[in-house]
Amino acid sequence: MMKDFQENFECFFEVATCGDIISIYRGRPIWANYHPDKLVLPAEILFNNVPSARGAVLHYIAKLVHETVHLYFSEKERKEGTGKGVDYTNLETSVKQLISTLNSFKGEIKTKTTSSFPLLLLQWLFELCADLSHQNHNRPYFNLQRPLPSVLLKAFQQMPCIVDLLSLMENIFTEIKY
Repeated sequence: MMKDFQENFECFFEVATCGDIISIYRGRPIWANYHPDKLVLPAEILFNNVPSARGAVLHYIAKLVHETVHLYFSEKERKEGTGKGVDYTNLETSVKQLISTLNSFKGEIKTKTTSSFPLLLLQWLFELCADLSHQNHNRPYFNLQRPLPSVLLKAFQQMPCIVDLLSLMENIFTEIKY
């Protein structure tokens, strides 16, 4: 059991420490070329089995979301005929799976066994949305001008990962309400 944990932790550590949010927006893609299993499985295992690791996993998921959003906007900003963009399908698939894992914790929310987790998750979602807005508001996609919040939100809602995050947020509010 300990050996399995150590292997999973090493795999998670290997992919989670490849870059940070600033490097996502300045350099080449970090996680786009990884296979979804490499990005998802170690994070899911830690998230499900080590509650104290959930904050680290959420931080990692946030970095994957940032890269997905950055690559989405980069693709939209690329001029036609300027070459092939980055295929980030594996990254999108990974983010979708990880958000689904977060969504599966609705049962934990209902039983209130860890009543602070839904609040932690909501805090993480709000902070992630604020970070995404901050990192992307001056993009060429928006003509290098700060867009109105409604314009920014509309652009974000075109991205499957953001739609999934907003759905997760809505599900948490619904579960807390009842």
